[in-house]
Amino acid sequence: ASHNNIEQGKRFTFTPRMIAYSVVLGLLLALQGVLLLDRKEVETTILKAQGQRYFEQPNGNLVNMYNAQVANKSFEDLKLTFKLKSHKGTIKVVGEQTTAKKQGITDFILLVEIPAQVFKSYKTAIQIEVLKENKVLETINVNFLSPIE
Repeated sequence: ASHNNIEQGKRFTFTPRMIAYSVVLGLLLALQGVLLLDRKEVETTILKAQGQRYFEQPNGNLVNMYNAQVANKSFEDLKLTFKLKSHKGTIKVVGEQTTAKKQGITDFILLVEIPAQVFKSYKTAIQIEVLKENKVLETINVNFLSPIE
């Protein structure tokens, strides 16, 4: 209550401006809540390693090297695995690091190995899944380079 309301004995009333500001504030709070509840646990960026084209294996497979950066937005460490979705092949994580630290960013080096006979062009789009306990968190699209011109 304002000083004038007390002196004049008037009761407090909501004005149209106060109602409008209250509605806008409520909508902003609801939007913030939806955005916080809807966000993903992790956000992954996978890029081709600079200066690397491809490696040819003696068994006829091709290997590409990628740098993966995982932003873990959850409050617990996550043991992650990477799996090829679009092609038959394997993904090996270089080093011992397979856990994304809580509330942090973790870097991984991935070696993706795919049989050479499946490629028909120099660049082929492949899909890599990021999994936690066999649950797909994210699917990332990247290009796989091969010697086919």
